Amino acid sequence: MRISEILTEQALDEINRRDFLKGLGATAGLAAMGQTVASTTDSDKKIIADMISLYWAYKFNNPESPNTNQLLSMIQSLAVKKPNINQLITSIGDSYAEFANNAPDRYDAQVKQLMANQSQIVTKFKSLK
Repeated sequence: MRISEILTEQALDEINRRDFLKGLGATAGLAAMGQTVASTTDSDKKIIADMISLYWAYKFNNPESPNTNQLLSMIQSLAVKKPNINQLITSIGDSYAEFANNAPDRYDAQVKQLMANQSQIVTKFKSLK
């Protein structure tokens, strides 16, 4: 039996439509993330990502710490100027959760590095415009 006999034209239309919609969703997500820091330099992008990573390190490891809410508040104040940063917060948080589950030793090392550098991260973040 040939593949053309197995797949009817209707089945091919459904596959194409589904794949198109998946691709469209992925493209929209990437575009939104690109707009998040569209007018931001590479060094500023790293500072923003480091700050969000520091927030998630606190959120996962010490959610009751006042630093957790303080970091989120600082990030959200920048989100007023760059509204799509909220999507970046979610994306990095999802990545951190997956990282913590799949590579706990590397995750712990990353958290230690963030904590060791937190004062520099916060200082650099405060200097962003």
